[in-house]
Amino acid sequence: MALGNRLSFSPDDQSIYYRTSVPYTSQPILSHWKPEMKKTLRITAILMCNLLILLLLLELAGLVVHYRREGELFYLRTAEDEPAEFTMAGERLISEYRLQPYWGFSLKINQQKPRKKVSTNNYGFISKVDYPMARSGDRQLIIGIFGGSVATQLTVKGADRLKEVLSADQRLADRELVVLDFASGGYKQPQQLQILTYFLSQGQEFDLVINLDGFNEVALSPFNRRSDNALAMPSNLHLLPLVNLMDHSTLTPERLESLHRITRLKDRLQWVTTRLQETPSAAVHLLLGAWSGRLNADYSAEVNRFQQMKAEGTAASLMGIAGLEEIVVDDETMFQSVTDGWVESSLLMQQLLSVRGVPYYHFLQPNQYFTNRVFSEEEQALAIREDSPLRGNAANGYPYLLERADWLASRGVRFHDATGIFDLEPEPVYDDDCCHYNQLGNELLAEFIGERLLETWPE
Repeated sequence: MALGNRLSFSPDDQSIYYRTSVPYTSQPILSHWKPEMKKTLRITAILMCNLLILLLLLELAGLVVHYRREGELFYLRTAEDEPAEFTMAGERLISEYRLQPYWGFSLKINQQKPRKKVSTNNYGFISKVDYPMARSGDRQLIIGIFGGSVATQLTVKGADRLKEVLSADQRLADRELVVLDFASGGYKQPQQLQILTYFLSQGQEFDLVINLDGFNEVALSPFNRRSDNALAMPSNLHLLPLVNLMDHSTLTPERLESLHRITRLKDRLQWVTTRLQETPSAAVHLLLGAWSGRLNADYSAEVNRFQQMKAEGTAASLMGIAGLEEIVVDDETMFQSVTDGWVESSLLMQQLLSVRGVPYYHFLQPNQYFTNRVFSEEEQALAIREDSPLRGNAANGYPYLLERADWLASRGVRFHDATGIFDLEPEPVYDDDCCHYNQLGNELLAEFIGERLLETWPE
């Protein structure tokens, strides 16, 4: 008979014995548990149970918050967009842009964004095709969308809904609708005009052109005035960082230190964003979302501080922005000048297209800082920033734009005011505290645009 040792536990005295094939003998290894140890185990068990309950409650809270915000179960959520790294214009700072000789700046060319399932083309526009795009058949109806980041988001999040609205009309039921993005973050007139002129000169065909703008013109132009740069020049918030990075003579020690902090915050924000998108836990998602919001606020504040700093050494620099001038004007004169340039640029776009028989539609985009909308507490916390420099610019500038609506219409421009389209919508429509909309907001805007197009569509 084989011999072997086996452990056995005696319930009578809670001691451990060795059981062998020989007659039983008890060999206690541990005596009775000490009272202190029992108490420690009991406290540990209670703490573990409480911790488990706390984690379950946090997970439940994360599920509830996500469902209220997105209208879907967290575990069945769709892929999230990468949140934009915030500057005062709501766009990415420095790394996303490249200098562009004709219209100031553009996104990096041929850049893949897998999480957003989009990419930039040979000119830095969000598009799966390079420009100019050749027509592949007579059934194609090519729609070009111009403007800033709101316009480019419309092509990404609202193009399908726009196509649905248009295709439901029997006049367009047999057409292949192609929506092309000619917009980008921070663009303001006359950049849309310059882009249209350039691509028309390169042979790009259009059957319809939509210009969705207004916010950047009044919200960003005042920052040009602050830097003594011509109001009609591209946004200083987007262009100057690129110039400064390429020309070290404009970088003072203070600006270099600020750029270092911006880069550090940006890297940290990117790390948190990646974890936010990858986590399978609703509770972790909720906590990381709060952290991401704090980092975004710090990032915004540092970018704002960087933009306030005066660049030195510009007189000896080989790089500069044409149109630099001493601009000392009051707000009324400034907004009037911005509005004049806005309407003249729109009229020129209409004239360029009308001689080619291409309909041109101009829409004034909605914005949370110029609206009669009643916000829920949740949406207001997301969409309204009390200290945002964009808030006053938009609220003060929009009335000047609307005053010229009749002037545009009298000269043949199909102009439509979209600022009130969200006023009666009970669900959240805004996506940040700048100017952008969530999926529902983009679809509502696409419906409004589609309906206005069909009202005057040629038979």
